[in-house]
Amino acid sequence: MQYHNRKLNKESESAATENCAHDGTVYVSETRLDCANDHIVLPVTHTGMLVDKEVARQVIYFLENGEFER
Repeated sequence: MQYHNRKLNKESESAATENCAHDGTVYVSETRLDCANDHIVLPVTHTGMLVDKEVARQVIYFLENGEFER
């Protein structure tokens, strides 16, 4: 697998799958848990999650409802 922060070159861009998707630090595939009630992917970087309003809104919704808003 490629390093998280390395950009894909043109030849491998089309080969990128969800297994290669990442936020700059963690692969999306590493965030899935069999025991989790729900899972969501948002278009933010790993450190950007700390200040992103949509992330905060989704966390609040999850804590109140047990699932993410779709």
